[in-house]
Amino acid sequence: MAVFGEYEENKKRLDWQILRSGSVALYLQPEYLNEDVDWLRQHGYQILSCDCTQWTTEEAMHAGLQQTLSFPDHYGKNVNALQDCLFDLPVPEMGGMALVLNRFDVYGKGTGSAPMHSGRTEAEVVVDMLACASRNFLLTGKGWQRNGTGVSR
Repeated sequence: MAVFGEYEENKKRLDWQILRSGSVALYLQPEYLNEDVDWLRQHGYQILSCDCTQWTTEEAMHAGLQQTLSFPDHYGKNVNALQDCLFDLPVPEMGGMALVLNRFDVYGKGTGSAPMHSGRTEAEVVVDMLACASRNFLLTGKGWQRNGTGVSR
């Protein structure tokens, strides 16, 4: 997990530049994404990538994330299970992890546009869960904090 000190040179790093605006970044040009992914890889980040054009059903989305993120066989393939597994990801302490969702726009306009009980679309919920898990890792260096009374953030 990337940890930044107060040093001015840290603020010039690409990972600092990306994360200062939030843990989810939208790339409109694949060449810029590829440049940034190469930089992250060279600086010790584990890069995981999904082809979201294959997410033609909710089940396909869950299967894609399960395979890419190495979720356990007992993964429940629903949003609650997704949230639990995201917070349990083994993020490397040195460098970190970057999940690249290639063509997420295709999923967001297709299957992911289905409204959920919360009134938000499935794609919005997935992005929100990824951002929430990332913030938690950035703040704590680890996933969910388990205690004797249950699970808390």
